[in-house]
Amino acid sequence: MLAAGRSRGGSTPPAARGVPPSDPGELTGYSLVFSAVALPLTDFTVLVIANDPDYVGEKTNSWLSNGLGTIYLVLTTVAAVAAVPLMLITKAGA
Repeated sequence: MLAAGRSRGGSTPPAARGVPPSDPGELTGYSLVFSAVALPLTDFTVLVIANDPDYVGEKTNSWLSNGLGTIYLVLTTVAAVAAVPLMLITKAGA
């Protein structure tokens, strides 16, 4: 029998082998990383749609809204790019 959290795969994290983690904390960590990776895609989409007069008419973003949205997009992109390597380096916080 294998102990909980142990596998025959050595030190490879379960998610890297295509096996979902059984620990709720580990599962939460993986879900946070993958949601961080998806966040810039949704931010970019919102910025594009908020500037399209076909969708929002005359209520498009101002230069200030676009500037703040762009700063937020850059920050979330940096976090998304760093999330996966940090997850792998730290073995998902293990």
